[in-house]
Amino acid sequence: MLDVLERVARRWAVVPVDRARDALPTVHALLSDLVDPGSGPAPAGGTDLAVAQLRVLVHDAYANAPGSVLPDGLPGRLTAVLRALDGP
Repeated sequence: MLDVLERVARRWAVVPVDRARDALPTVHALLSDLVDPGSGPAPAGGTDLAVAQLRVLVHDAYANAPGSVLPDGLPGRLTAVLRALDGP
């Protein structure tokens, strides 16, 4: 799963800003699902912060997963971010 996260980070670093901006809703939706409900809303950073925020929250989800059970669909959700970066 963390390999998919690194693929997202590498892809994010090389796509045009417009394409990254188009993928932000997909990233923000994933961030919202990963944030601890007691900590308030997920950060809604721009293209410059999105991957850093995603890394932190995915690593937190991985570290806090009971019995190493990750949140439902996390690998697929990260793959969806990759697809969003590839564009239509």
